[in-house]
Amino acid sequence: MDAREEFARFLESYAGFLEEMVKEERVKFDALTSLDVEKVEQLVARQQASLKQLEQFEERREELQKENGNEGKTFAEIISEAQPPLRGRLQAAWDRFSAATQQIKRYNAESMEIVRENLDFIHSSKAGSALEGVNAYTPERKQNDDWGKGTTLFEKKI
Repeated sequence: MDAREEFARFLESYAGFLEEMVKEERVKFDALTSLDVEKVEQLVARQQASLKQLEQFEERREELQKENGNEGKTFAEIISEAQPPLRGRLQAAWDRFSAATQQIKRYNAESMEIVRENLDFIHSSKAGSALEGVNAYTPERKQNDDWGKGTTLFEKKI
C-alpha cells in the first residue's frame, strides 16, 4: 500500500473514531441531564481512555503527514494537492472528521454548562453550606495540600 493510500485509510479510521466519541458525548450529556451520577462516573472513566486514543491518533496523523511530505500542511492544502479519486476520499474523511469534532465541542460545551449549573445549585443550597470550608482544590484546579487533614466532611455538623 502506498503512503497516500495509507494516509487516506488512516483518516477514514480517525473520522470513525471521532464519530464514536460523538456517541459517547451524547450518552454523557444524557446522563448529566438525567442526573445519573453513576453513569457519568463510568463515562468519565471511559472518556479518559478515549482521550488517550485520540492522542495516539493525532501522533500517528502527524507521522503519516511527515512521511507523505505534508508536514505542517492543513487538510485543505493536502486535499487540494491530491489527485482524484484520492481527493474525494480525503474530502469525505475531512467532512466526517470536521462534523464529528464540531459535535464533540457542542456536547462538551452543553455538558459543562449543566455541570456549572449543578455546582452553582449545590453551592447555593444547604448541601453547599455543608461543604463550606472544604477546599479540595485551589482556584487553579490543583489539589489543595491541606486536603484530607483535620475534620472530614462526615464529621462536620450539618
